[in-house]
Amino acid sequence: KLVVLKAVGNAGLAAASFTDVLGICAQNPSSPLELRLAAIQAFRRIPCSANREALMQLYSTSQEDVEVRIAAYLQLMRCPNPDLLHAVKATLRNEISSQVGAFVWSHLTQIQKTEDPLKQPLMELLPDDIISKEFEAESWKYSSYMDVTMDTGFGGANMEGALVFSPSSLLPRSIMANLTVHILGRAFNLLEV
Repeated sequence: KLVVLKAVGNAGLAAASFTDVLGICAQNPSSPLELRLAAIQAFRRIPCSANREALMQLYSTSQEDVEVRIAAYLQLMRCPNPDLLHAVKATLRNEISSQVGAFVWSHLTQIQKTEDPLKQPLMELLPDDIISKEFEAESWKYSSYMDVTMDTGFGGANMEGALVFSPSSLLPRSIMANLTVHILGRAFNLLEV
C-alpha cells in the first residue's frame, strides 16, 4: 500500500482523480500512521485545482495526530489562496496543540522574511496579521520550520528544514531537509530527505 501511495504522489497530474481516495486514506484513524502520512504527501505534485478539503479537515481538527496535522498543513501551503490563509489564521488563533502551533508559527514567520524566489508568491499572499498567536520558539522542544537563503550574485541556494515532535516523546518523530540551488534563473533541487 505504501508503494502505491508513493507512486500516486509521483504521478502528479495523472493522479488528480485519486484525491478523494487519498483523502479517505489520510482521514482513516485505523490506518497506520505511515500510510496516512504517505496519502497526505501524495498530494505534493497533484495540481492545486484538485480537491484538498480532506487536508483542511485534518489540519484544523485539534484531536488529530500532530504529525498528520503538520503534514496536511504543509501540503495545503503548497497551494495558497486567500481562503486558505484566512482558515490558517483562524486555526492558529484557536490552536491548543503547542507542537502544531509552534510549527505553523515558525513556518509563517520564516516565510514572511524568506528571500527564496520560489516562495515569493506565498510571501506576497500572506496577510500582515496572519500570525494571530505567538508560540514557543524552542526548536529542541517544539516542532519547528527553518528557511535560509544565500545569494552569491550569480545564483543562490535555499535550505529548508523541519522538525516534528510528538507530545509524548523528547525525540523528533520526523525530520525533513531540502536544498535547492538557483542558477541562471532556474531552480535545481539537490537534496530532499
